[in-house]
Amino acid sequence: MSRVTVFYIEFFRVLLFLVLYFGLIGWINDRMIFTISASTIQQLMGISTSYFLLFSLQFIGFSMLAILIYKNRVQHLFKKEKTYSFTRGTTTILLGISSVLIIVPYLVLLLSAN
Repeated sequence: MSRVTVFYIEFFRVLLFLVLYFGLIGWINDRMIFTISASTIQQLMGISTSYFLLFSLQFIGFSMLAILIYKNRVQHLFKKEKTYSFTRGTTTILLGISSVLIIVPYLVLLLSAN
């Protein structure tokens, strides 16, 4: 296969993975935020710009997690040739940062609800 064909196949795989990942994660995130605060993300962002900042940071955390999952797991399912994963140290650091960025908005919502 030519390099262009391989590029488009890989692009389609990445696009499909991201659509499924963010669709599932977005739905779960919306349900959790609605359960905690009894309002939607759009209503919360209309109240204060600090919520917009928190949810933007959460999106960055989810994006980092998507990159980790794709690079360390999903990519190996599709490629026949040798693929490279992140090192254990890099994975640990990125996973820790993304976990903090994902959990902080939930904690802020829990603390502001009381």
